Amino acid sequence: NEIRFCQVMYFFVDAVHGVKMSHVQWFIHGSRVLGELGHPNELFLIDECDDIPVNSIIQKCSLYKLALGEDSALKYEEGEFFGRSVSRFEFTDFHDLETCSRLLEHCPTHKPCISCGLRAEQQALASVQQVHGGLFRSGEEFHIGDFAYILPALEANEQHCLLLAQILQVDWECHCLHVRYWERQGIADTHHICQSTRTDTVDIARLDGKFFVRAVPAGNGMESWVTAHPDNFFAIPQRTTRSSQRTETPANACGTCYFRHCADLKQLEEYSQLHGPVSVLDVCCGAGGLSHGLTQSGFFEVELAVDQDILAANTFRESNPRSTVVCTDLNSFLKFSSDRKRGKITDPLVSSDGAVIPNHTVPRLLNLGVLCGGTPCGSFSAANRHKSRSICRSSIPLVMAGLASIYRPKFVVFENVPEFIHHSIDDPLGDGLIQQAMLKAMCRSLIEAGFQVRIGILNAAQHGCAQNRSRFIILGARRGLKLPNLPALSHSSNSPHNYSLFLKGEFVPRATRHSGTAAAPHPLISLDDAINDLVSLDTIPIDRSSISCRESQGLNGESTHPHSKQCIFDPTLAPVGYRTGVPYAKPASNRYQNSLRSNDSTTVTQHVTNSVPLSLVCKVYQGAASGDTYKVLVEDAPCNTLLTTADPRSGNRRSLHPTQKRSISAREAARVQGFPDDYNFVSDRVKDVSTYKSIYKLIGNAVPVPLAAAISRTLSTALITSPNVR
Repeated sequence: NEIRFCQVMYFFVDAVHGVKMSHVQWFIHGSRVLGELGHPNELFLIDECDDIPVNSIIQKCSLYKLALGEDSALKYEEGEFFGRSVSRFEFTDFHDLETCSRLLEHCPTHKPCISCGLRAEQQALASVQQVHGGLFRSGEEFHIGDFAYILPALEANEQHCLLLAQILQVDWECHCLHVRYWERQGIADTHHICQSTRTDTVDIARLDGKFFVRAVPAGNGMESWVTAHPDNFFAIPQRTTRSSQRTETPANACGTCYFRHCADLKQLEEYSQLHGPVSVLDVCCGAGGLSHGLTQSGFFEVELAVDQDILAANTFRESNPRSTVVCTDLNSFLKFSSDRKRGKITDPLVSSDGAVIPNHTVPRLLNLGVLCGGTPCGSFSAANRHKSRSICRSSIPLVMAGLASIYRPKFVVFENVPEFIHHSIDDPLGDGLIQQAMLKAMCRSLIEAGFQVRIGILNAAQHGCAQNRSRFIILGARRGLKLPNLPALSHSSNSPHNYSLFLKGEFVPRATRHSGTAAAPHPLISLDDAINDLVSLDTIPIDRSSISCRESQGLNGESTHPHSKQCIFDPTLAPVGYRTGVPYAKPASNRYQNSLRSNDSTTVTQHVTNSVPLSLVCKVYQGAASGDTYKVLVEDAPCNTLLTTADPRSGNRRSLHPTQKRSISAREAARVQGFPDDYNFVSDRVKDVSTYKSIYKLIGNAVPVPLAAAISRTLSTALITSPNVR
C-alpha cells in the first residue's frame, strides 16, 4: 500500500490485455534519501522506471524544478514538490539532470525516458561490437596491434596483476582474441616491459582496458612519459643490423590509439598553457599531502592553504613557497570569506600565534578551481575510543561545505576516515540519534550549494601508496561540469571493506576498473619497497648487562660501530636515529624510491624515531607479543595504516620495524605516505621528545600523496571533458 512518486513519460495500450498503461520514471522522497535532513518537499529522480496501469495513478502533484541558485526555502502548498534538476542514480551519486539528458539519445523519440536510456547505454557498454580493424567494448575501441590488459584466470585473487598483452587477431566465431604477452622487467620498474614469445587465446570478456607502450631509449624522455599516466609503459628498442631507425611505438602497434592517447595528454598541457594552472584552496591543509599530490602534474596550483595548527602551517609554507598560507581557525576564515563576498568591511583574521593577518594578503579566489580538505578525523576515527556525539566537535566538515557555497569552485574534494559514514549525532529535538548525520548533512549542504556529488571508499595501496589506508571521499562538481569518476585502480591490493549506506542493501562504492574487479596493472608496493634504501638504525644488543656495560663506559645514545661506518643506538634513549642528514644505504632499487629522492641530494634527513622501554623491546622481538598489539610490521606487504604516533603501546596498531627492534622512523613514515625525501616537517623544538611526537602527528594526519595524485588525474580529466569547457 506504499504511495510512490512518478512522472508519466508516455501512454500506451497493452496489446495482450487491452489495458491502458503508462510508462513512468520513479522519484524518491527526500526523507528516504537523506533521512531527517531531507527537505520535506524535495523529490529525487532515480534510475528506475516501470510500466503501470493508468488506473493505479492516485492523483497529480506539482513538481517545480529549481534553477541553479534558486532558493529552496519557499513555502509549498500540500501536493507541491520541487526537484533541483538533480537525479540520483544507484543511491550513491547526485547528478545534474542536464548532464543526464544525453541518455535520451538512446531512446525512440516517442518513448523518452532517462532510466531506459541509462539501461540501454549500460547494455551497449557491456556488449561487444565489431568495428573496422577490431572491436568496441566498455566504451573503448580495441584494434589489431593495440596493447590491452587481460584479466588473470584466477579472478578471485584480488592482488593478482592484470596481464599485459598485444592483440594479434580477433576471432569472432569463438568470441576470443589471439594475443602475445609482454612481460615486466623485474620489480625495479614495473613500467619497463618487453615482448615475450608466449602467445595465448583469451575470451573477449577478459579485456580490461588499454595501455600504451613507447619505444624509448633509457633516459630519453622516459620519465616524463611514465609519470604522465599509470597506463603508460616503455620498452627499450633494440637496434638491428638491417636498420638503425627507431620508431616511437613498438613494431606492429596500433598507431591510431597511441596518438589519440598522446593527444588527450597533450590537451591537459594546452589547457594549462591557455588558462594557467587551476587554482586550489586547501583547508585543514596539514603538512600538505593532499596539495602535494594534486599539484604533482602541474595542472593544479595551491593558491591558498588554511590550517589552525602552527606546525602544520609552517611545514606547508616551507614546502610550498608559492602558496599563501593562513594559520587561523577555520570558522573565522568562513566568517571572513562570507563578509568579504557580501562587501562587508570585516576585521582582519588573527593567526594562531596572535599576529594580525592583513586583509590584502589573503587571496580573493575569484575563479577557484578546486576546494579540497582532509578535515580532522578525531571525532570519527575508530582509533578514537572516546568519540563525542556533539555536533560542535564534529561540524568542521560543514564549514568546508559553507566555503563551497561562498567560493563556488569547479570541484570539491573532501577526505576523511571511512567511519565518517556512520557518524551519528544527538538529535537537537531530543528524539534520540540522527544516524549517519554527517554524511547526510554534507550531501544536503553541497546539493543546496549547487553541486553534483559522488561518494566512495578508496584504499591508498590501490593507487600506488606503500600503505593500506582506506579513506572516504566526496567528489563534488559544479552543475554543468562533468562529475569526476572515482580514480581507477593502478595497483593490485586488497579492496577496502564494505560500508553500508542510507537504505538496506546499499553500500558505498569502491574504486574499480572496467571489469569491476580489484585486479590492476601494477603490483602492490610493500613496506620494504618503500624504505629498504634507507640506512639501518642498528641497536645495541637488547640485554640489560650489555646496556649497563655501555652506560658505564659513557656510550649512551649514538656511537660509531667498530665494524662499520653506521651507528648503533640504545633503543631506550630518545632520539633513536640520525638527527642530521645521513647518506642513503644504497642506490634506489625501484621506481617508488627513485620518485621520492631529489635529483641532487645524497642524504636524507629526519631519519629518527622515539624511544621504547628496554623490557618492551626484549618482549616483542623474542616473540612474546600477542594479537596486533606490539607486533612488528610485515616487510613484504603494504604498511598498516599510520597513526599520529609511532608508539607501539598506543592502541591495537603495528608500528614496529620488521627487523630493527624499534618503531619506524619519521622519514620511513613519510616514505610510506609518499612524501619526497626533501620534504621537511617543522617540529616543536622545545625538547627532543616533543620534536618527534609532533613530526609523527603531521605525517600520520596527512592524506597519502599517491592517493591525492590519483584524485588529481580524475579531476583534470573531468574538467577538460566537460562540454562547456571542451
